[in-house]
Amino acid sequence: MLPQVYNRLQDPQIQPERGSLNNLALQNQCSSEDFGNDDDDDEDPTAAYSQVEDVRIAQQFIEALKNADINNGDLSPDAVNNLFNPPEYPLELDNKVDADLIKCLRLFLHGHNSAKHYNQTIHDLKMCHPEDDLLSFDQLKCTIWQLTGITPIINDMCPNSCLVYTGPLHERNSCHCCGQDHLDPVTGKAWLELFTIPLGFSIQALKRHVTTAEQMDYFWRRSQENLQELRETGAIELIDDIVCGTDILLAID
Repeated sequence: MLPQVYNRLQDPQIQPERGSLNNLALQNQCSSEDFGNDDDDDEDPTAAYSQVEDVRIAQQFIEALKNADINNGDLSPDAVNNLFNPPEYPLELDNKVDADLIKCLRLFLHGHNSAKHYNQTIHDLKMCHPEDDLLSFDQLKCTIWQLTGITPIINDMCPNSCLVYTGPLHERNSCHCCGQDHLDPVTGKAWLELFTIPLGFSIQALKRHVTTAEQMDYFWRRSQENLQELRETGAIELIDDIVCGTDILLAID
């Protein structure tokens, strides 16, 4: 399995989704009816937007959210397909065949999860064991995305955390809050990036394994046990969880 993983590291399907709400219908401006404008404003598509910048940006985001759809957002067609057709089998690695990958994963999970520290550790290991086929930090991230099916959405953001360059702010060259440039003039890359993990991918990954799938059903299973106890005895003997609350049980029943 490991060679197949390596061969697909450059597959667009396993790359993080770089995007923004800019793909949404931001150019479909709000109608005059929405903002109480006269019919004359229909000739000017920008007339419905406020002249106050912060208000105008908020209006554009609202319009983008109104038109949001799984097919016009930040997910690629491959990612959308994976969301609707997730793997339905447990993820299993072979201790012999995937020994190098397992070693890299353990390094990453045991604290070497910064690129600098991880790559330095890999470099040191290769000096002692040049025969080992160890992954770089970027290669390992792509492999994890492929194996788990969890693909992050990455957006540039202001290094001062003022905003994320998405939606109507996607094409901006600088932050309108603090004035900081969008990109580092030396590297040409964003100063900072925001990673968003779509919830659907995480749930699907947890559902692939028997243990985690059972743990995800804890709330429903415990609520049914509590309801059964209430019906039989009129009370819950041990109240040790939020799912024992009356409001929750009444809502479920």
